[in-house]
Amino acid sequence: MKKMKKMLVLSLVVILNSCISSMQTVSLNQREYDGIKEGSITKDLGEPLIIKGIEQYSKGIKMKSSVNETYTDATVKNNVNLRNGEVLYFGGTHESLEFYYSENETKLTSSVNQLQGIAINKKTNQKYLFTSLSSQNYYYLSKVFDFKYSETEYKSKNCRNCFKQKLIYNGKSGNTIKVIYREFNNNMARPAFTQNLNYDLEEGDVISFKGCKIKVLNAKNTGIEFKILSTFN
Repeated sequence: MKKMKKMLVLSLVVILNSCISSMQTVSLNQREYDGIKEGSITKDLGEPLIIKGIEQYSKGIKMKSSVNETYTDATVKNNVNLRNGEVLYFGGTHESLEFYYSENETKLTSSVNQLQGIAINKKTNQKYLFTSLSSQNYYYLSKVFDFKYSETEYKSKNCRNCFKQKLIYNGKSGNTIKVIYREFNNNMARPAFTQNLNYDLEEGDVISFKGCKIKVLNAKNTGIEFKILSTFN
């Protein structure tokens, strides 16, 4: 009987602290948003009046505590560092496990990164830490690890194909409204596509640029109230 119990314990350790391969990866979804909002809108100086673009997203989990753990699987030493409030994205499955990746990776060489994140068993709700090398399809799981999280939506901050347009309120001088137009690619502002715009309210209360039309209801140097009539072409 004691021998049988010992074998069960050893089997459990192997299951809970192991590596897996052949994981089914899941790509991020992509969508376009026009930035249009109904009714009166109020924004402060420096805030965007409208944002139009393309973004990548997936379901995700938001950490409710920080994790800084080191564990060993066979001869592999694994370090996982996750921040409180960090959002991890859904990136793959293996049997009943769902893998949620952190954007924060450790650069091991010029071509290889160490990936890290959380694996959740959707049948038992048991949770594990995991690491993997970007050049391999092996995932090293910790033993069952307890932490708190909430389900949320993840939006990528590193989308190479995402394009974004913004009109930003830059204050008022006399009757002139000052606006900054910016285009972003991969969340980086492109200097060649940043433009300062001025609109004289004595000539009309609608400002227009690249098909975007905004009706100014009230404007001060510290903020603006407006309505969006149309978005960018």
